[in-house]
Amino acid sequence: MRSLILVTNNKGKIAEANAIAKEFGFAVRSPKKAYKLEIQADSLREVAEFAAREAYKKIRKPLIIDDSGLFINALKGFPGVYSAPTGKTIGLEGVLKLMKGVKNRSAYFECAVAYFDGKTLKTFVGKSSGKILESEKGSGLHGFGYDPLFSPGGHYGGRSLAQVDLLKKNSVSHRGKALRAFFKWYSNAK
Repeated sequence: MRSLILVTNNKGKIAEANAIAKEFGFAVRSPKKAYKLEIQADSLREVAEFAAREAYKKIRKPLIIDDSGLFINALKGFPGVYSAPTGKTIGLEGVLKLMKGVKNRSAYFECAVAYFDGKTLKTFVGKSSGKILESEKGSGLHGFGYDPLFSPGGHYGGRSLAQVDLLKKNSVSHRGKALRAFFKWYSNAK
């Protein structure tokens, strides 16, 4: 099975990516060393593309990297591209406090997966619409990041992304959509 580096140390992201990669005859692994590559920019695409170029300078092998964000409509898209630092500072509890009493709970997740091999830079974007729950639901390997707060629209009866199994999650999630688009392209390009 052919292998590709996904620049992350998040075991949940590796598991999600491997479930999709396997469908296309690939395996995904994390790099041996952790890299801090994130910049703040106006879009997830910009962040992912910057990180892919920077990671390639260190790893020197074809790789993919993703950047994801939760965009809450009532908060004018916040935390959006600032999802990672927001998660570290106010956490899920802080987001729930910001949403207390808010009727419009619509939100979406977006993911940009950037591939770079030293020459070719390709980016694939996936989006999943849904709503912010009133409280956290679920945890564990499939419940990292904001997943316990987000229920994908029209799916799973109000359960969060953290409460559904990996295959179901990958079929509706932002990352699953972006990764599937990437591997479809990559399997035809290689």
